[in-house]
Amino acid sequence: VVAGLGIALWRLPKIATGAAVAFLTVVTGTMHDFWNADEDDKSGERLAFFGNLAMLGGALVFLREAYKK
Repeated sequence: VVAGLGIALWRLPKIATGAAVAFLTVVTGTMHDFWNADEDDKSGERLAFFGNLAMLGGALVFLREAYKK
């Protein structure tokens, strides 16, 4: 929440985007490991995994923009 707010308001952008990237990097593979999920849960975990992967890509773009200046 804090990282997202920091990105949205562009306050301390290097810290905010770095925190978002670090969080999403860890959470994406550990919390949404669809390859280990039961067949009933696999679809939902895959959806969450790729959603987090998309957010990670967006956070990386913002991180690049934060370091451009």
